[in-house]
Amino acid sequence: MITLEATRKAILSGDPYTEMDRLVRHELAAGRNTDQITSDFRPWLDAALDTPNLPTDGEEALLSALDALTGNCRADQCYQDPPQATLPTDPGTARSVPEVEPRPAS
Repeated sequence: MITLEATRKAILSGDPYTEMDRLVRHELAAGRNTDQITSDFRPWLDAALDTPNLPTDGEEALLSALDALTGNCRADQCYQDPPQATLPTDPGTARSVPEVEPRPAS
């Protein structure tokens, strides 16, 4: 879970874009999806943006990370959900594959 404290540390660092990216990628590597990570920011986003002495790069790094999490950017810049370890259980999700008759040997 990304906390306000960790985010403030990242956005006040000398390289806020790299630090915000590191925070998000750490969560993705732990198996969390983009919606879950985005939800971490919601309760305290305004407080993060109101951080005293927040440089423009820090604000932009935070907002850019949120854009990349929500798909509000170029496709090659968006964060992607980690692969699921299990198959979907919803019967409407999976498609059946038609049976194929084996070809006779020539």
